[in-house]
Amino acid sequence: MAERGGYLADGHGNSVPRFHIVWETGPALVEPFAQRVKEHMKNGLVTFLPRHRVDELLTKNGTVVGVSGSILKESKIERGQDSNREVVGEFEYYGDTILVSSGGIGANFELIRKNWPKRLGNPPKHMLSGVPKHVDGRMLAITKNRGKNCESGSDVALHGRS
Repeated sequence: MAERGGYLADGHGNSVPRFHIVWETGPALVEPFAQRVKEHMKNGLVTFLPRHRVDELLTKNGTVVGVSGSILKESKIERGQDSNREVVGEFEYYGDTILVSSGGIGANFELIRKNWPKRLGNPPKHMLSGVPKHVDGRMLAITKNRGKNCESGSDVALHGRS
């Protein structure tokens, strides 16, 4: 479902549409997209790099031209468990088009409290999270540091060269 908050790019709400996937309603919701991506992977149109954490957006003359970051140690865990964050290498990729598609802040209680709406009073002292720990909003700060308006952290799509 697409959602824009206050519907204005210069006011309350999101400057670009946000899309929400309904979790726990069955893999059938994601399957058509996953199959299409897998086909593109087979055809060499998509390169999937799991365990690559973006740490910086690379710029040239004020334009984002790539990403750099950390390669995390392989992790074989069950769904719902926290994966390790051990860094085993670094990467740098460049592209003609850079798309940041970041998650929310649901596992970062400090960031939730910082962004808590004043109209709701003080944030709760105890919170529960229904999302994995990597949904921590870290891409928000990385994107903001490059002067871009990012609303909602860490998948990046590159089109072009590596």
